[in-house]
Amino acid sequence: MTDLTKTIDWMQDKADAATEGPWIVRFGAPFSVWQEQADTWTELPVARHVQSGADAEFIAMARTAMPALLSALKSILALCDEHDESERYSGVPWGDIPVVDARKALTDALEGGESAS
Repeated sequence: MTDLTKTIDWMQDKADAATEGPWIVRFGAPFSVWQEQADTWTELPVARHVQSGADAEFIAMARTAMPALLSALKSILALCDEHDESERYSGVPWGDIPVVDARKALTDALEGGESAS
């Protein structure tokens, strides 16, 4: 298992353990983030006392976006693995797809490295 796979699995574990989404923002001062179907009279928010509306919107958006992004990353890595296997067994390059560059870009992005910008 690569460091990239471990990082994605760690992120997936965090997403799976979080309160089920989708989440929404209830405006006020300070802002709070709630499960979309939450009863505000009987349930607590997912996050409260968020200092800005932009931060609250980001928190709510991340709950939905993170699982989708992780799924996309896993699909990209599966294509990279498919490319590696195809090239290994056939000896013929599988087009001009820079698989090593793709893996490095993903790793750097997740670790905040050079390719992340």
